Amino acid sequence: MQDIFISYARVDIERVEPLVELFEANGLTVWWDSAISPGSTFENVIDDAIMNSRLVVVVWTENSIHSEWVQAEASDAMERGILIPVMLDQVRVPVAFRRAQSINLFDWPRYQDDRELERLLASLLERLEKGSHPPSLPTHDGRRRKGAGRLAPGLIALVFLICLAGYLLLPLEKTSEEGPVDGPEPLASIAVLPFTSAENVALPEAYDGLAFEVAGLLRRAGALQIASEAQVEDFLAQSRGRRKARLDTDYQLTGMVERAANAATAGTDRVVISLMDVGSGRGVWSQHYPLAERDMAATVRSIADHVAARFHVSLPVLEQDIAPAAYLVYLKAQAELRKPVNLDMLQLTRALFEEVAELEPRFASGFAGLCRTELLLYQETQMLEDFESAEKHCNRANILSSDESSVYVALGALYRDSGKPMDSLDNLNRAIRLTPFSTEVMRELARTYIALRNAEEAEQQILAALKIEPSFWLNYREMGRIQFVKGDYPRAAEYYKLEAELAPDNSRALNNLGAAYFMSEQFDQAIAVWEGAPDLEKNDRTLANLGSAYVIRREFQRAADMYAKALAIVPEDHEYWGALGEAQFFAGVADYRQKYHKALELAKPRLAINPNDVMLLSAVATYYAALGMEQEADSIISRLLAVDVIDVYTVYDIARTYARLGREVRARQYMNQLIEMGYSRNLLSLDANFDGVRPAQENQ
Repeated sequence: MQDIFISYARVDIERVEPLVELFEANGLTVWWDSAISPGSTFENVIDDAIMNSRLVVVVWTENSIHSEWVQAEASDAMERGILIPVMLDQVRVPVAFRRAQSINLFDWPRYQDDRELERLLASLLERLEKGSHPPSLPTHDGRRRKGAGRLAPGLIALVFLICLAGYLLLPLEKTSEEGPVDGPEPLASIAVLPFTSAENVALPEAYDGLAFEVAGLLRRAGALQIASEAQVEDFLAQSRGRRKARLDTDYQLTGMVERAANAATAGTDRVVISLMDVGSGRGVWSQHYPLAERDMAATVRSIADHVAARFHVSLPVLEQDIAPAAYLVYLKAQAELRKPVNLDMLQLTRALFEEVAELEPRFASGFAGLCRTELLLYQETQMLEDFESAEKHCNRANILSSDESSVYVALGALYRDSGKPMDSLDNLNRAIRLTPFSTEVMRELARTYIALRNAEEAEQQILAALKIEPSFWLNYREMGRIQFVKGDYPRAAEYYKLEAELAPDNSRALNNLGAAYFMSEQFDQAIAVWEGAPDLEKNDRTLANLGSAYVIRREFQRAADMYAKALAIVPEDHEYWGALGEAQFFAGVADYRQKYHKALELAKPRLAINPNDVMLLSAVATYYAALGMEQEADSIISRLLAVDVIDVYTVYDIARTYARLGREVRARQYMNQLIEMGYSRNLLSLDANFDGVRPAQENQ
């Protein structure tokens, strides 16, 4: 009986032969098929050789992962508990063998990794009970040797191993018949956690965002998958709430700040950076760095460079160094931007980014951050000046940028909000090429595909994000949004329910779940969810949704009260003014027309930003109809039809417009179209807008 059977693809024979020589030089007997040719007895010979071997070393390469012979041999070895996987290429191992821990000899034999070779030989000798003598390593003239600075044994594994485990815990089979999408495989996945104090006290503001910037630089390595800031924040929130939390990554990078002991040693703060293997819970690398305000940017770059080097990858050349004062403000602005969205936070963040722009007028990432902040402000306030300012700062960032992912993400959001989805797609594709494992970019891509009415491609983007972050609530929100757009409201409710379970303190999760229940005609459940929102009186969206539910229940005055409360929070939202006017019209309030005039006043200027915004156009048509302005309403509907992007919401507004104008034939036409598109006939019958008007099929 020989010690080792080597399973490999024959096209790799020249790469495997040095491995055989290494084993034999260490006193091991090896069987491999270099001396026989496939024939009628080949299978029997192989089977006998495996059965007469104490261990089976399976060599995974770009060729062997596709070999049925290698997979069959690996399966036999795994069943007997004698499988030793060795990775010569960074490949995606067949599913059945991903849970076995591999020895990583990437690019063997061109590159030699002494520590991994030592681990391989030590493991073989131990399992074969050959003693514990030091292994004999070959010297390869002209070949680059790796060892110093290499990670401890077994620490670079394919991230899919961990992601697959998380994937099976949640019902992702509901997302697609095909399952998770294929994509590039990372060399390793890392979660960069916020730095903490060794004394367990609050850190100075100057240190806010250091971890965020390290993560941002590491994303530029391309081969590394870095957990998103939102995912890390969610993990920490769950941990603080003493709920079970996990990060679906191979490694965690932490920073422990050690403060200067006294005034005499001021300026000598340092941070100890540690890398931990999540699977084993062991630390694999640690190094300390000085923390001085004048060198903060250099420290961040040095940390990121050293971490990347642990995985034998390098970072690209980035933007020029910026003034220390500007960088400190930039770190604080980025820290604010990662907090839950509210008006106070956004105003403070804008002020900080404006200070960065003033201190460092050629810093592209600073202008990109300012643009993103102002786009969020526009979404919250509907103030046109916020959008115009965002446009100016995105353009400035684009002029200054030298392939910065953050700039392309900001431009992608800007173009999408401007009604230019193809330009948005172009910029976001540039961002994903620079940072191929950024789930933030994947979610942005999904939103742009929704704007392009391509729900299938949007779903593929979120499936890719879920492969990386299978337990992160924001991915389920986006998947729910896609199902909602597709009109599959029960399925949307399932995903929003998962979002709410993973983020129970997030009121928007409850808001989304209630909306899906509402469209599924589960009105009581929808109202119960919305009324149970923890911040109901401060959440304009939930208040407005409650208003819609009360309209369906024909509690019009109660609905009007909800819309009025929403307007007290966001007074520039034209939709809330239109909804208030509608509720007051049905409630018999005399001055309801004033609300429609206000809605028009706010809505029409927004058409200058995106003249083809079908949601905005359809809303304007309903306002004109409510005011009896038939010619203007017809003109807007003509523009809508010319855009040729008609969805269920647009058709609903067209039907509502014609019903309010008393044009029953046209109203019935679009009501029938709604039903054909999957809209509920029952919802139409409950809707006061269509009292006296029924779909044509009901009258036949």
